[in-house]
Amino acid sequence: MNTFIKFKIISVQSMKLLILSMSLFSLFSFKKQKQNDFLMIVDDGFTLSDGKIVITGQIQTGKISVGDKITFSYKEDVYELKVEFLEIFGQSPETKTAYASQYLGIHVSGVPKYYFYHGQELRKK
Repeated sequence: MNTFIKFKIISVQSMKLLILSMSLFSLFSFKKQKQNDFLMIVDDGFTLSDGKIVITGQIQTGKISVGDKITFSYKEDVYELKVEFLEIFGQSPETKTAYASQYLGIHVSGVPKYYFYHGQELRKK
């Protein structure tokens, strides 16, 4: 048969097996991190007029709620701060919990803004 396709056609069963394998691989990701482990990568931070800091970024895994404690490192020290307020993009101001993939601002106080930098990891205590 004369066609422009020169590759072997993959069967539906093989495609199903490939999709299943990819799904299983994503469950056991590179760091084998639990879905419930909170991880946010800092995008930016700024200071409010009252002196509080807002740290912006997207949650990679897990969830965070008002009242939870986050940990981060600056230089050689590890800090722990209480989440005072959440501003979740596209959500009501009354929303108290943010989940993986949501973009948000976390309000904290007690350290200067320069303790936070782009690419920094925030985790939950």
